[in-house]
Amino acid sequence: MKETDSNPTAFDWTNYFESVLTVARSSKEKRLEWESRLRAALCRGGLSACDVNDPNWPVLSGKSNDYDIIFRSLCLEAACLTIEIFNETIRRLVRLLKPGGLLLLVMVQNESFYYVDKEKFFCLPLNEAKVENALHATGELMDIHIDSSDTTVEDQERNTMSNFDGEMIIHAYKTKNIE
Repeated sequence: MKETDSNPTAFDWTNYFESVLTVARSSKEKRLEWESRLRAALCRGGLSACDVNDPNWPVLSGKSNDYDIIFRSLCLEAACLTIEIFNETIRRLVRLLKPGGLLLLVMVQNESFYYVDKEKFFCLPLNEAKVENALHATGELMDIHIDSSDTTVEDQERNTMSNFDGEMIIHAYKTKNIE
């Protein structure tokens, strides 16, 4: 899926959705549904940047129930300075989702640092339990799934850029309003 049908150079999300939904054991129909929702959101100008450490950042302080999909990949563990900020960020992201909206996160496990060139950066070490606690604490998510895989000892020994020991794909849906 391209960001928009009219832009031939746009990023193609198809492989990403196929791999995530395969791990999540979702059907091709589900992938097509989420591709359609993502395309519609992007056409409405739906990509937003945010600073999770700034409590007044406009996106995170925005209108509730405004987003169909919130996707974060390999950034919350690097951006959140403390577990409290991580928990609050998850709560604020979920608040922004429409009822039935998808929260989709890709994260690494137990990473405390990473390098960009020769510069070392802090990373908040997160594991499945910490992420699951933050998701459940919102009280607004259903069908929470965390699929994780550990890196091999050989991979860890070869990795000189960071110290993560596994990966997680997390997806959950915001509860639908019952009226």
